Amino acid sequence: MKNLDHEINRICKFIKENVSKTKSNGVIIALSGGLDSAFVAALSTKAIGTKHVHCYFLRYKYASLEIDKRHTDALCKKFGLTYEENRFVSKSTKASFASQSSKPSFFYRLIRHTANTVNTFIVNNKYLLLIFGNIDATMRAGYLCKKAHEHNCLLMGTTNRSERLIGYFTKFDECECDLQPILHLYKTEIVEVAKHLGIPDGIINRVPSADFWYRHTDEKGLTYQKVDKILIELEKIGINTQECKINDTTEKEVSKVLNMVKRVKQKHKGRFPPCLEFEGFYEQ
Repeated sequence: MKNLDHEINRICKFIKENVSKTKSNGVIIALSGGLDSAFVAALSTKAIGTKHVHCYFLRYKYASLEIDKRHTDALCKKFGLTYEENRFVSKSTKASFASQSSKPSFFYRLIRHTANTVNTFIVNNKYLLLIFGNIDATMRAGYLCKKAHEHNCLLMGTTNRSERLIGYFTKFDECECDLQPILHLYKTEIVEVAKHLGIPDGIINRVPSADFWYRHTDEKGLTYQKVDKILIELEKIGINTQECKINDTTEKEVSKVLNMVKRVKQKHKGRFPPCLEFEGFYEQ
């Protein structure tokens, strides 16, 4: 594997150059208590300093909320960050921006009530829950875009390469940010670099989740270790291959990942914001 410090410095340089080039006052990051947002926050802090990194905690009222908040607090303590917690999620806290959060709108409360009803009575209908989860993500993106404009900051995306390739992102959420500093890294690469960066183990070892519904996880029957292994091989041989045999994976697992990749290429036409080029991070 290549030098981890080289990769950290490359990303930090990318962030610093874009902040300088756009004459921005800093960056805005939505912290979730998960690894990707923690990783971007830590890298941004290293690149431009805590004074210019403004964080928001915008999680929704699911069972994992307290765990999310605990991990967010641990991250901020580790890297000297502060964050603002908006009232449409929970009670407001002291923040890097001393602004009062507004009362939830009727439309938002209606959406959340409907989503909670679906979550309670139709828990097996993941398609409906996915719709409401994506609505939440889009509304969060709109709020963050507003804050970025108010404070002349760049809005940071937290999508990784694995998510991008299998379509695990909200089109009008992650495509609306100004910068995607980790889009070139697979999830398993992020775990390795995050350990080197000193991100708390509790965050690194969490089961990945977008928290669209209760006990929702990113790993759809496959761990990211397997997904990344398959993706790396598919990027070598191409997605139009008729046969792909990969050690420690079944034909069904390979087929599942391949279908997700093909579906993304067909349906997601949106362009992503600036990101680093992929450098073949793993040794061959």
